[in-house]
Amino acid sequence: MAIGLIGTPATVTRASSSSTKVTSTTPSFSVPSSYLTATVAVVAGGGGGGTNHAGGGGGGGARLSENFDVTPYHGTTPITIGGGGSAGPASPPKSGGQGANSVAFGITSAGGGAGSYGDNGADGGSGGGGNGGDGNTPPVSPPQGANGGPHTRTWGNGGGGGGGADGVNGGTASGTDSIGNVVAGNGGAGSNYGPYFPGLSFGESGGYVAGGGGGSSHQAPAPKQGQGGLGGGGDSKAPGNDGGNGDANMGGGAGCNSQVPGGVGGIGGSGLVLVRLNPVFVASNVWSLKKVFQEIKANNWGTPT
Repeated sequence: MAIGLIGTPATVTRASSSSTKVTSTTPSFSVPSSYLTATVAVVAGGGGGGTNHAGGGGGGGARLSENFDVTPYHGTTPITIGGGGSAGPASPPKSGGQGANSVAFGITSAGGGAGSYGDNGADGGSGGGGNGGDGNTPPVSPPQGANGGPHTRTWGNGGGGGGGADGVNGGTASGTDSIGNVVAGNGGAGSNYGPYFPGLSFGESGGYVAGGGGGSSHQAPAPKQGQGGLGGGGDSKAPGNDGGNGDANMGGGAGCNSQVPGGVGGIGGSGLVLVRLNPVFVASNVWSLKKVFQEIKANNWGTPT
């Protein structure tokens, strides 16, 4: 007959938490069997920026899962880090490329939407600017990203949306709708994961990731170009310059070039995965409540004869 306490006094030990930043694809991320739960953030690659008063790239989709059961992943598990979207070329279609997905622990975050020229911004984890691509595509709950800024001016465009449940929609272009006078929309801020991974250095301003890229204004000076969103979003640039790249290992959306000839759009930033294996307390000679429940259910629990 089984009992719950065995002879000698219990010794309590603690397996410390373990936090890791993963920035490149690995087929065999190690999960020791001593850990039972984990907190994970999965950030996809940001969208590329367009060219010639186009929209900014959307930040990579960003998803957070807290304190989930990590035991199915004991041993090794693959992690895929999504790359950033390509720069919008100088010739049509002038739109940037879509960011690539990141995958870890059964969680997939979608790449950021491309910033567009003359068409709708592409849908994605966060939407690309240029007539407002939809964020959170495909849809998940909580949302993995915000919408891109709409195309409200002929000669300027909106910013890309920020990634994550707290991501901000891309900004809207404003001002007089003529060459050199439109104020382009800024990229939306991404989400702050710093508090979930204490002691780990990543992101911008304490842990922001997946900011959207700024939109651009045709032939306008730098102050009227859209700024990248907090979390690695790239700025759009004045004529004669390439758009700012999204920050690598943050999933930032890229900014744009504002005039052709004279440059191309920026490249989206690669994503990352953050893993915190939560601390575990282990006591010798003491059964866990789960084990006690299993023994009771099997009718093995009672007083020894």
